[in-house]
This record gives sequence, structure tokens and C-alpha cells, in this order.
Amino acid sequence: MLEVLNFSKDENGPRWRWRISGGGGSGERHESQVDLKASAESHLENYDFLTDLHKFMWHRRLDEAGEANTLRRLGHWLRTSVLTQEIWDRLPLGRPSTVLIRLDPDGPEREVLGYPLLLAADAHGSLVDRGLTFVHDVAAKGSSRVEPARRAEADAPLHLVGVFNRTMAGEPLDLHAEQSQVFAKVRDIAADGSGLDITTRTLSYHVTHDQLKDQVQSAKRSDSRRDSGRWQMILHLADRGVAGSWSAVSRTGAAGTKSPLSARELVKMLATGGNDQRLRLAVITTRPASSPSIADQLEMFRVPSHLALEPRTSVSPGPDGDGLAVELARSLGCAVLAFRHRIGDQAAVAFITKVYDYLLTQGLTLPRAVGAALAECRTLKTLDLAAPVIYGADACGLVVEPPPLRSPDPPTLKHPACSLIGHHDPMWKASEIFARIGGSEANGAVLHGMTGVGKEACARELIGQYVHRYRHVVEYPPEGRQMEAEPWEALCGFVGVLLEQSALRQAFEIREERVPTQKQLGDFLADDTAFERLCNDIDERLTNNNTEYFLFFLRDVGNLIAQTPRELGTPSANGHDPAAVGPWLDPHWQRLINAMTAHRAPGTRLLITSPLPLHLDQRRMPDVPVPLLSPAEAFLYAQSLPDLGGIISAASRDVAGEDQRKLVHIVLARAEGHPGLLRFADKVASEPDGTERLQRLATVDGDALGQDTAEPIPDDWRLIEEWAVGALRCIPRRDPRHLLLLALSWLSSRHRVLHPDDDCAPGLLAEVWAGLRGHRQRLVGQVPDPEGTEGEVSSASEEKDELRRLLESLADDCLVDCLLPTDGMHVKVRMQPAVATAVRRHHETWLDTDGSLRAEVDRIAIRHTAGRVKVALRHRTHGRTADVQRLIPEAMPYLERASDWETWLHFVAVRMTRPRRGPRGLDDTVRKLERVTADIRDKGSDQFKMAHRLGSVFKAIDEGERPGLSVLLGKGPGDPVVDDSPLAMAMSVGILSGLRDTGRLSLAREVALDYLKFCDSGTRASLVADAVEVELLRVMVDEGKLSDALNRIPLAFESLADVRFRDAVHSRWADGEILRKKLFTIRRDTHIQLAEAAADGTAYTRHLRLARADHERLGQYLVLEGPDTIEEHLHTVEGCLLALDVRLSGDRDELEKYDDELVSCLRVVEHSGDVIVQAMTDAARARIKREQAARAIELNGERAGHSAMQAARDYELKALRLLYAQGTPMDIGACHRRIGDDQLACEHESLKRSTPAHHMYAALLGRLTGAHVLRQRDSDSARWRRDRSERGVLPATVEELCGRVREVLFAKGKESVPGALDPEGVLRKLADDGQVERAFRGLSAES
Repeated sequence: MLEVLNFSKDENGPRWRWRISGGGGSGERHESQVDLKASAESHLENYDFLTDLHKFMWHRRLDEAGEANTLRRLGHWLRTSVLTQEIWDRLPLGRPSTVLIRLDPDGPEREVLGYPLLLAADAHGSLVDRGLTFVHDVAAKGSSRVEPARRAEADAPLHLVGVFNRTMAGEPLDLHAEQSQVFAKVRDIAADGSGLDITTRTLSYHVTHDQLKDQVQSAKRSDSRRDSGRWQMILHLADRGVAGSWSAVSRTGAAGTKSPLSARELVKMLATGGNDQRLRLAVITTRPASSPSIADQLEMFRVPSHLALEPRTSVSPGPDGDGLAVELARSLGCAVLAFRHRIGDQAAVAFITKVYDYLLTQGLTLPRAVGAALAECRTLKTLDLAAPVIYGADACGLVVEPPPLRSPDPPTLKHPACSLIGHHDPMWKASEIFARIGGSEANGAVLHGMTGVGKEACARELIGQYVHRYRHVVEYPPEGRQMEAEPWEALCGFVGVLLEQSALRQAFEIREERVPTQKQLGDFLADDTAFERLCNDIDERLTNNNTEYFLFFLRDVGNLIAQTPRELGTPSANGHDPAAVGPWLDPHWQRLINAMTAHRAPGTRLLITSPLPLHLDQRRMPDVPVPLLSPAEAFLYAQSLPDLGGIISAASRDVAGEDQRKLVHIVLARAEGHPGLLRFADKVASEPDGTERLQRLATVDGDALGQDTAEPIPDDWRLIEEWAVGALRCIPRRDPRHLLLLALSWLSSRHRVLHPDDDCAPGLLAEVWAGLRGHRQRLVGQVPDPEGTEGEVSSASEEKDELRRLLESLADDCLVDCLLPTDGMHVKVRMQPAVATAVRRHHETWLDTDGSLRAEVDRIAIRHTAGRVKVALRHRTHGRTADVQRLIPEAMPYLERASDWETWLHFVAVRMTRPRRGPRGLDDTVRKLERVTADIRDKGSDQFKMAHRLGSVFKAIDEGERPGLSVLLGKGPGDPVVDDSPLAMAMSVGILSGLRDTGRLSLAREVALDYLKFCDSGTRASLVADAVEVELLRVMVDEGKLSDALNRIPLAFESLADVRFRDAVHSRWADGEILRKKLFTIRRDTHIQLAEAAADGTAYTRHLRLARADHERLGQYLVLEGPDTIEEHLHTVEGCLLALDVRLSGDRDELEKYDDELVSCLRVVEHSGDVIVQAMTDAARARIKREQAARAIELNGERAGHSAMQAARDYELKALRLLYAQGTPMDIGACHRRIGDDQLACEHESLKRSTPAHHMYAALLGRLTGAHVLRQRDSDSARWRRDRSERGVLPATVEELCGRVREVLFAKGKESVPGALDPEGVLRKLADDGQVERAFRGLSAES
């Protein structure tokens, strides 16, 4: 036993005495003094995060790269400074042991609980490796505890109560896996009829304080267990928030809040039912919200992790966040197992499952079970090992040994412990009905959805959750049987089951009427009078029974209902008219269901599963759609399958290749949340060639499934198509939902998004719906749209409202699924691929017989995607490479479908410049290019010839060569395929700008000169050669070849001087003018760099004047081209960044006005989605702040400008986060350098660690790209040489350098921009690891 004595703490740190004794405190005693501040090896400031929950949440995991030394030092510090060597030497290290730590939880020594003592280590390993377990005795003096004599015995039957605090949005995601795996393990132990006498109960939905109270107070075993109250209990509380605590959703508080549960409340709940004496162990699996979660894995596979944000905790955690666990242990004296620190979701679930296994099957004490579980879970991270903590002295000898089950327990066997993964939304809605929460008037619910989606699984989960609330559970047809094909036969069978209920048979006895036998039921039901009398009996004695509550489960009524069209928006269609004609094929079913639902039932409930909504009275029997699993739920479900889960586990490892993760991503995308298809994928994965077959199945087009005899259509896919056709028959022919479904089936999944109303640029879905106005009028017969601007605005708003209504209706029918992401604005519309295939096949026979509708959708989609790419490529002078590369794959399917090969070839050439492609990506592109080349019908066309040449380029790359542009463009002017070819010009510009924007400057120069060497300067150049020359000049300026570039620029202007008179084609004139505009930009930037490098004032003034002249010329272009807010703003921003605007020389007030002008346009820029212009705006505002700092220094001295410099640095950091998403490596490096310079000017001690990291990262990018503006400066090298004398100031490795940059970029509260790379990712795009390492070593050597 270890005791904490004389604990005190002041500004110098904590002090206390350890007392160690053996044999429960009766053996020989030894004491040791602890003074963490005085200890020479203490370094307390390095480990204060251990006892501060808020610091711990943001501390790096000790298993990350570069943290090995920290971990080793932590183990040494815990052994020598916290435990002390004297105590270490007396610990029982030779065998698995339990050590009791006794302390006063009300005193300051409670801080000792925060130290992960199990990580204390010497050269032979840590205490975890030695099998030692700590138990914390936190019983305060005078605390009221259950006397041991009154506590349940260890060999009593066991009741396990699990409460999984999911929110309305289904978060936290890991609770799905925890509930499934933990209770599956307990079910394996107990529910097979020959195991241990264990019963279970779970609460997963609507977990309010009142629901918890009801669950805990009424916790009891089933009535068939004749144990007379002699049983023991384990309470399992699962949540996410503050370790050792637990909170429930608040019904009375603000929406989205969670209210913490106090130990006093929980003890009171337990005591009311006498369960405080039965409770022997409480397991509180709450992990801190910052713990590594399943969301990390989802991100790896590009799966969205949340449907909505997690509720916030209404009360901030105090420093003692383990309050509930500690207080419960000392209030009841029971053992409590909780988590102290962060622990990964999967690690926590695996650990808890192992603990239950060892505790219930091996007869181990709780500490030994915990130790054995830690030893077996070798995949746990280091701090995961220290996360479990045991409270309560009784835990030392706690054994849970439930007796063997004497005979099978029918209720337990028939309704096993709940283990459903996913389907949170329908379960949340239905649970409120079947748990009888609130004032709902519903008598039951209809769970409906596509075949195989999980309706029956949801129904059985509901029964398992709430079976204890009902005296009788009646299922028809019985499990293992199918519903009869004929409605009359099904009616006879169901009524026969109802007549077995004693409550109904009593009505026959009172009337002295014989209960009909199964053979007599046909004649009995054919008698309308007898049938009406039976329905009245059902209404009175079953539905309205006040003493015996029934739960009726009517499974799969698809054979009993009619597939008849229903108009949208009518009361009968929406089920709000009780008198409406029902869906039943036989009217007897209509009368029977009315008898069970017409009047509000006190406690009896009816549960129906159906392929289609029944549209009954929605007050009594609401239709509850069972949609596809959400992306995160589908991932969890796939992970739970034996063989597909194995593939996911292998792909999750750090050593896994991108191909493995891509396969998982494709399989999940193809199944699109359908459990049946995921099970089919699991079956395929179990085959010897499963991975190869999965790869083939995942990529085949849905319309082509079944055409290959070797790969037949999966049964689940075929059944989904059949269900979809039946659902489509229920929609009237003139209903606009048909048109919307067909349009959705043609759009790619990434474009099935409904954007918020305040978006400047509507999404493609809204554009398509607006563009199909004429088709809608022909289909539905709508009135013409209003005329005028006001009418157009009104029409657009009405169209969007109509689109929302139609999508909601389709979602109610489960034909589509609408997901609301975390931003709560963009609605993601999902359509299962098999449904999309069925929609196309069904509608193309009557709705789009001539293909005009599909052609219109493709035209709009191409304009929305490819059109934006073309504009960006033609006018681009700044970054946006990532934006272009993102848009191109979106446009490709529509271009292929429309056979727009010219644009397709242009985009393939641009995609070719993606940095550091993998071999598979190149192979895929080559195969596509070969297919497209064969599909081009006119083999003599320029398109075919350019496709063939592009294939030659790819072939050369595949063979390891570095082909130049001459392979694509030929040997200079005079090539009939290339000269005057817009395609050739677009492809050459796309290739060169792509190489330049990805930092491969020398390669871009080589590729351009390979073609230009064939172009004589004295001959008439083609526009293609002009375009190549302009792009080459941009590269030369980036490389610092300023004089050479300046000498070539006049020749380029001369070549373009008469471009507008050479050809009457307007597009050619426009291309020439775009090139001239780029030339002015390049010449301006060249003069700026020459001015900065000028050795005397005369040269500086001359170059600055010439740069200003070109900048003004670019401003004149804005006047000629017409008003464009973004372009005008960009021109102003460039003038600021290049110091060409005279307002930068103004006083403080003029600078403020300048800044206000930049801010005034920010909202328009943000809505445009142009991330680069946003970043440039932030950088320009930083430039203004630097000028303000200079004015302040002039007036008030050196330190007066520090706050303005700090503001400049903050603006640059904001710009840097955006540049990591869309900027070039040169942009990123220049921004890093400016930030480093700003931090030097701030002279702030807290920035000392990151300043050299910014400068070194910029210089490293300069070495890898060859960019002149990022060349290593002499001042930087001199400063680094001085800093090397001070240990730890300079990063020693590339990993440490990137780690420091990452710390600044993603500091607390700073989220990364979507699509942004991390610092290591940028380096990997430029070079392989060896090249990066050599460049870094060269950088260090020169400093």
C-alpha cells in the first residue's frame, strides 16, 4: 500500500511524503520525501500538462515522431522524482501485483491522481510491463458507504446495465462500436443458454436525466429469472467529454447542451430501487473530447465523420474532471473503472472488451483483469496504457462470478442484447414512441425503406431496447418464415397469432363463443359481423389494455400493399387523413390495423416494416424512413465485418499503400451506405482472389453490371433496383419528382449538393434544376416564368424552395438521402448507385426518349465545371493550381458523356502536371486516353492527332524520359495540326503553368525551350509559340534570370503587336490580348525585383517608375474589359503588395482608409471562392500594418511598432493557411519568410522557437524549387550560426522543422482550410524524402 502524506503546494511546486507498506498496510513501513521543484532531475515545467486537463488536451501524443526522447525522460522522471527510487525499489516488481494508493480526495493531494505512475520506467521497462496495477482508495473520512454485509455477493446472478449517451445527431460515433463490441462479448458469455446467468439492458437514445433515472431505478432482471432480488449489478456509462465524468442531454436546457451528472444524483437514483446495494462495479468509459477518435480513421479514408456538431457541455470542467468516478467510489464504496487521460476510441473499446472477458470468464480480480487487458492490447499507444484508472479500495479483491445458467432464458435468447451499428436517425425517432416518452399520440411506427437497408435490424433493436416495458411481444410472421404471398393467407395467420393471447380469448369466453381454430379462421374472417366483433375486441382488450402492454411486430408487409401513385402534398398522400383509403390490397387489413391504431393506446405498440411508406394516420402510425447508413456509420459497419474489416485494418496501418486505402474508399462509395452490399463485399473479400475481384466490382459501371457472365449482378443490387421501380410507380407520371430523380441520376455524387440561399454562386444541382425549366413546363404544365428582374429573382427563389420540397419528399420515400454536414448549410443528396441505374432505365423509356434531357444536363454541368477551369487557365497569373486540379475530375465524366474531346484532352494535359503522381494514377490516365483516342470518330481531325501525340508524351514519361513540348507541338511553326489551334495553345499553356505552379521551375524551362529552339526569331511566330514564350518568361523571372527575361520581353511584345489584325476570329484576338496582359504583368514584376536588387538610387527609381507604368497599363485593361469587382480588387491588392501604390507613403489615417478599402471587398472575395485573392488580401493588409509600424517607430521609438508588427504577422499567418490549400510553393515560402521577418521585428520571447523554423522552411523550399525570391539570405545564415550555440533553438531534422511549422499553423482553435496540405505534404510534392533530406543538410551545413 502507498499513502500520500503531508501534501502541500506553493509557487515552487508540490511536496509530499510517500509511505509504503506491505500486506494491506500491516507490514514494514518505509517513507520517502517528494519535492518536485527541488529535484535536480525534475523539470516540472515540462510535465505540468499531466495534472492540467486543458493543457493535456492540446499536448502532442508521446508516440508521435520526434517524441521518443520525451517519453523516455517522462518514464525516468516519474520513477526518480515522483515515485522516488526508494519507493521504486520496494514495489513488488517480480510478479503481477496490485498496489493500493490511499489519499484524501478532498485534499490538495488529489493532484497525485493525475500522474501516470504506470509509465514510470527503468532500463528493464515500465510498471505496465511488470504487470503492476494501481488502485486508488479515495474514501473520505466519515463518508456514507454501503456496508459490505449488505452488498450483493460475487456469485449472485449478474445484471449489466449499459447507458450510451448518443446525441440526436448520433454522436459520438465510437459509442456505436463500443455498444456493439462490448455487449457482443457479454452475449457470447451469457446468452447461448448454457453460459453464465447474466442479463443485460441498454439505453442508447433520448438519454436524458429522467430516462437514466427510469433505467437505473427500474433495473431488474426478467420476470422468468426467479432470483427473488438476489443479484448483482454492473453499471456501464459511456460518453465523450471530460474523463471520469458523464453527462446527459438536457431537455430543459438550451438546445444542443449536455448536463453533467453528479454522484449524488446517481446514488439517489440507485438507492430508490435498492440497486445501490447491488452495484458492485461502475465502468465509466468517458474519454476527453480531444482523444484520438474514429474520426481520425475516417479522415484517412476520406469519409465525412459527422452529421452535426456534438453538443457542448453546459458546465466547464474544473481541474478535477474525474468528479463522478471519484465521488461514486467514495459514496457507495463500490469499485469504479474509468479513464484518466486521452485514449483512442478503438483502444478504449478493445481494452474494455478484454476487461469484461477476463473479469467474467477467468475469475480474475478487477485489478488483475485490467492488468491482463493492458498486457494483451499491445496496439495501445503509450499514454493509452496510463489512461485506465481504478477507484475504490474494494476493487482490490473484486471478483464477479455469476453462476451458470440453469436453463435457457427465452426472453434473453429471443431478444438478445442490442448491437445495432448505425441507423441512428430512424432509431431516435422510433425510440421516443416505443419507450413511451413524452406526450406522443402514436400507437406505433412504420419502418420503411429499400430492400436490405436494415428495417428488420432496426425493429429488432427497438424490441431489444424496450422489451422490458412490455408484458407480451408478438411477432408475425415468426422469425425464420416469410410473409405469405396472398393477403388473405397472411390475415388468417396474423389473426391466429392474436387469438392466442389470453386477453382476447377472454372476450370469446364472456360471449360463450368458441375461439376458431386455424382451419376455421377462413370462414370466421369471411363473416363480416364476426370480423367486426373481433376488431372491436382487439381495440378494447389489446390496444387499450391498461394492465398488460403488448408489442406487436408485423414484419415485411410488402405483399399486402398496393403500389398506387399518390399525388404530392395531399392529406391522403401524406397520411394526415384518417378517412383516406389505405394502402392494403385486402380491406380486412385496413379494418384490422385501424382497430390497433384508431384510438390512442395507453401502452400497447404496433411495429410494422414495409418496403414503402403506408401513409396511415400519421398521428397514430407515423412513417419512419430507414435511409442508407451515413458515411461514418457505413464505415463502422464495414469495419465490424470479419473479412472486409480485415482489409480496412490493413489499410489503416501507417505502412499501408494508397492503393489499399483507395480500394476501401471505392467499396464504401459503391455500397453508398447499403448494409446488404457491404455484406456482399465482405463475402467477396473472403475469397482467395477477393481483393482483385473487389477492385473489379468497385470500378465497373452500374449499367454494365451483369453484362459480363463472369461477374453477375449481385442479388442485393438487383433487389434494390426492383424496389426502386416499385417506388417509382407510386409517383404520378406528371410529377416533377420524376424529372428531378433523372437529373440526379446523371449528376456525379459530388454535385448532388444543395447550397444555402446566401451563396453567391449557386451549386450545379440548382443550376440544372433552373435550366430544366422548359422540360418541367412540358411535364407538369407550369405557367411561364414572370418577366423582368424582380420576376427572375422571385422565380429563382421559388425554384429553390420547390427543389427543397421535392428533395424532402424523395427522402421521405427513401429514393434519396439528404445529409446535413457540420456547417448546417449545404445539404448533401445521396442516391444509391443501384437506384440511379434503375431510375435511368425506367425513365429513359418514356421521359427522355430522344436524349435531349440528358444532353441539357450535360451542357449545364460542363458550363459549371469545365467552363470555370477554362477561365482560370486562360487568365491565371496567380496560383489556384489546386482549385483547377479539383475542378478537372469533376468535369471529366460530363465531357466524356458529351464527347467534348477537345476540352477533355486539354484537361488531361493539365492533369499531367500534377506533382509526384503514383504509377497507378499514370496508368489510369493512359488507359483512359487510349480509350478516348479510339472513341474519336474522325481519325483525320486535329483532336485525334493531338490525342495521339499526347499519348506519345505519356508513353515517354512511363519509360522514365522527360519529354519536351516538341513531342506534343512538333518542330516549330508550320505544323498544320498545331498552328492556329486553340487546343494546342491551351494544352501547352496548361502544361507549363502547371509545372511552374507546382514548383518545378527548371523542368518547366527545359520543356518550353525544347519547342522554342525550333522557332526562328526572324520568322512569323504562331500564337502557340507566343504562348509558350510568355510562360517561359514567367518561369525565368521566378528563377531570377531577370536580365535575360527583360531582354526577351520586347521580342515577345513585337510578336504580339499585330495579333488582332492577323485573323478575324474574335477568340484568337482575345487569346492574344490575354497574352499581352500577362506580358505586362511579367515585366512589372521583373522591374520590381530589379528595383529591390538595385545597387544605387538611380537604378531603383528607374525600375520602380517602369513597374508603375506597367501596373497602370494593367489598370487600363480593367476599364476596357468592363467592371469586375474581383479583378479591380486584385489590382489594388497587387499595387499594395508591390509597393506601387503611393498611398503606402501616407500617414496613419491614410493607411487606415487604405485598409478599409481592402476590407470593404472581402465579403465579395470570400463568396467568389478565390482562395488566392483572399490570401493576397490578407498579405496586403499585413503590408499596411508594417507601414503603420514604421510610422509609429518614427514618432515614438523602436518598441512603439511592436503591436502593429504583431498584427502584420497574424494577417500573414491567416494568408499562409489559405496558401497551403491553393498557393504555389513559392507563395508559401515567401509568406513564411515574411512571417519570420515580422517575428524578428516583434522581439517577443514566445516567438523565438518558431522564427528560425519559418526562415529555414522558406529557404528549404527555395532549394527544392530554385525560386530566386526564396534563395538563402546571408543574414539568415549568420543568425542561424549564432543560434546553434543555444541548444534547441534550431530544428535538427526535417520532421522537427515541419512539426514546428505545424504547431504555428494549427495552433489551438485554428482549423486547416479544406484541401490544405501540411508542411511535410508540400515537401513531398516537390521531391522524394532523400532529396528533401539532402537539401535540409545542405541548408544546415551552410549555416
